[in-house]
Amino acid sequence: MNREHLLAARHLAMEECAFQNAFTNLPSVHVYLGKQDEPKVEFVAATNTYSEWELNWLGIDTERQKSGLVAIIPVQGALAPFWSYGGTNTEWLSRQIEICLGNDAISAIVLKGMSGGGTVAGTLSVAETVRKAQDLKPILGYVNGMAASAAYWIFSQTREIYLESAVSTALGSIGVLGVFVSEAKRLEQDGYDIRLLRSKGSEDKSLLHPAEPINEDALKEEQRIIDAMRVEFLSHVQANRPKITQDPGGKLYYGKDAIRIGMADGVGSLYDTIKRADYLARKQMSLVA
Repeated sequence: MNREHLLAARHLAMEECAFQNAFTNLPSVHVYLGKQDEPKVEFVAATNTYSEWELNWLGIDTERQKSGLVAIIPVQGALAPFWSYGGTNTEWLSRQIEICLGNDAISAIVLKGMSGGGTVAGTLSVAETVRKAQDLKPILGYVNGMAASAAYWIFSQTREIYLESAVSTALGSIGVLGVFVSEAKRLEQDGYDIRLLRSKGSEDKSLLHPAEPINEDALKEEQRIIDAMRVEFLSHVQANRPKITQDPGGKLYYGKDAIRIGMADGVGSLYDTIKRADYLARKQMSLVA
């Protein structure tokens, strides 16, 4: 995700470091970023009986356990409803979860996260997919580094969250950013005289257009919108993480501090999380049986 993506997205649930990285990531023909993997091509069958090899081809790693296969799905980089370099397409992520839910060989899912967040658009859909899936199969979160903002919104809907480190793994950054840039002064200095014409009846259209000075009234309206988005964000988090009794604000919490306020459940390795998911799957199966 780069600066153009950020400005087009308008509303972001993204930690500051991830935002700065994307905002300053201006495209340049002189920089080689390496070969970008093509998006995974999905295939759909009437009966979801994908083999371990096919699941891996779809981007879903698996670990064989007593209960069956535990699927490990990556949640990394900038999250958005489109593909970006090093990021995760949220529509793809929802689909991978649904594939795992429909495959009888898979008993549990682990979301493996390293993300500073992304766009508000697309995040709620994935979070709802995760929340509703808990009645069918346990979904756990494992964070190695950071699950912030939009990423934490998604991870907060898992059954349990485990951290790689008690010191350096970060969670939180609950909130929404609105990014609006005016290029009006620079354009005027460069000798451009730009006039925006709005059709009759649409005088309130695109009041924060970058070619015009910032419209303070429109900015206040955007503030109201992102405030409402944060209320929704926090309510979803607290509904599934009832130990978060106080508003944690918009900062990051690290390791034991995140566990202390109820944002996570423990510290362990990815394998520990897989074993825990297997145990919960076997327990859920015995209750169903």
